[in-house]
Amino acid sequence: GRLPNGRTSLRVGARHVRAPEVTLSADWEYRIDIWSLGVMLYSLYSGIRLFPVHEDAEHLALMEHTTGKILPVSLLEGAGASLEEKGVYLTAEKRLIWPDGPVGKKVLASPTLQDTIHKPEHQTFLKFVRKCLQLDYRLRPSAASALNLEFVTLTEEDIVE
Repeated sequence: GRLPNGRTSLRVGARHVRAPEVTLSADWEYRIDIWSLGVMLYSLYSGIRLFPVHEDAEHLALMEHTTGKILPVSLLEGAGASLEEKGVYLTAEKRLIWPDGPVGKKVLASPTLQDTIHKPEHQTFLKFVRKCLQLDYRLRPSAASALNLEFVTLTEEDIVE
């Protein structure tokens, strides 16, 4: 349900576009849509699903690998249901333990954002997608501020063929 501050803890959205806070059943707010936008833009650009996953631990590990960032401790501590019930485990330092075996190898073999969006003329797009895919929702732009980011404000003259 909705919390007094406008945040909620319900799990929403298709798994492959869920923001980390939704995957963790932590409180979330409207910036989950900015995360989903980043995931969809990546898929439109690359033609592949960014997070082809079926389990929460794999999904969270792939988020860290793909973005090159680690999940914030505050987010992990704010997880709703028991993490272990989801198959998600943390170190004593509150860092995500990635799955091992074939799933862990799949995560490590997956391309990062930089691996996929590497052309020099696409770096403005990469910066925009990275902003959308901040693991810490507080660092993601609001919808209004995203409209002022460089990728969105490019004009036809700015675009390199």
